Amino acid sequence: MSTPPQAPGPDQHAAADPADAGRPARGPRFNVSFALLDRAVVAGRADEPVLPGWSHARLLEEVGALGGVLHHLGVGVGVGVRIDLDAEADAVVAALATARLGGVIHAGHGAGGPDGTVAPAAPVAPAAQVGPVGPVVVASEGSPWLAGADRSGEPGEPGVVRLVRHADPRTAPGVPGAPGGGRAQAPAPDQSHDPFRAEDLSWDAMVRAGRTDPAACTLVDAASAYAPGRSVGEVLADLQASPPPYAEGELRRILGV
Repeated sequence: MSTPPQAPGPDQHAAADPADAGRPARGPRFNVSFALLDRAVVAGRADEPVLPGWSHARLLEEVGALGGVLHHLGVGVGVGVRIDLDAEADAVVAALATARLGGVIHAGHGAGGPDGTVAPAAPVAPAAQVGPVGPVVVASEGSPWLAGADRSGEPGEPGVVRLVRHADPRTAPGVPGAPGGGRAQAPAPDQSHDPFRAEDLSWDAMVRAGRTDPAACTLVDAASAYAPGRSVGEVLADLQASPPPYAEGELRRILGV
């Protein structure tokens, strides 16, 4: 049996939130990632399957690692992350890592343009309305969002950070024997169709680094935005209605990625 990762309880996370200092007591607060993964690990179900081939413990380890990377890239409560990943497990990890930090998920390149605008949200509680997408794109190497995200922000503001999931991780930058130390290489002149940029980050290299500083959960109100037009409370209700283990494609559908 594998040793499950450390899973702090929600009270620890709430007490560690400096934004709560001096504020009146709040109502219940939640986290989608904690509800699905940490709670199962704490309850002794670390090795039970959540996805085909993925236990709660294994998925929590990957989510915490990617969450640590996103945290260092500036993702936090209310910050949008564009996610466009081919593999179900990758999409689930990215969605839960974003939700773990209280970020807002913008799924697929159709959810918003590379200039940071998003489609109007469906009518929901005011707390679930969201603003422009944040400066982070997490995408498979063939995503149209990679081709469209190659622009910097306004002067004095950061440009778009692109975390790229390579189809063949053996050739990804940062993998032993591959160049780049975690960053993609600029394409040669005869590969100008390739959307990689020299400053792109490799999913594989960054997740390995993220395991040294995994993300803790950030608790938010149930009415907080999970995605445009969808609240955290709505996702929690969907997860409760369909508990694990999930068939192929089911959790991806629930998480909306």
